[in-house]
Amino acid sequence: MNKPRDWDTTQAYGDYTPLPPGAYICKILRVEEDVSSSRLPMLKITLDIHEGKYTGFFRKRYDADTRPDKKWPCIYHQVTQNHDGSTSGGFKAFVTSVENSNPGMIIKWDSTFLTQFKSKLVGVLFRSEEFIKREGGTSWATKAYQFRSTNSLADCPVPEKKPLSNGAPIPASSFVPTDDTDDDDVPF
Repeated sequence: MNKPRDWDTTQAYGDYTPLPPGAYICKILRVEEDVSSSRLPMLKITLDIHEGKYTGFFRKRYDADTRPDKKWPCIYHQVTQNHDGSTSGGFKAFVTSVENSNPGMIIKWDSTFLTQFKSKLVGVLFRSEEFIKREGGTSWATKAYQFRSTNSLADCPVPEKKPLSNGAPIPASSFVPTDDTDDDDVPF
């Protein structure tokens, strides 16, 4: 057998331990404006774990990734407006959670809106979500799910798992790759 051309840069499965679902205090690394696939305005919120046993979890995972096309592993996409033009409840939860997690912070609705979030803390609930693997079949990943103020995290139960479709098997042919090419390799 000939050595595969990308052997030296391919990361073996199982080389990292996944983040356990639960509540974490996170640091916001960057916030950018974008547009969702349904053409709604949204924010791309880049996060890392700030406190506890898993501090720097996503930085360590990013640094350990040897693939040349690696991307930051925790970017939360938050729609800011609903189709009718009203404010998204998730967007309001993000903004108020950041304000409540950083004493004295008052959001400015001006040209500094995006940059004022950098290095701020926020509570984030992470849950286990099922996904379709590129080679077919399904697996589970831990994903950011919901924003909370940092002082309310102690009262948050671990979020329930999110299966794809009531546990029914999903054929490999139903996999449709997503276009993530607009994400930067390094978010800062």
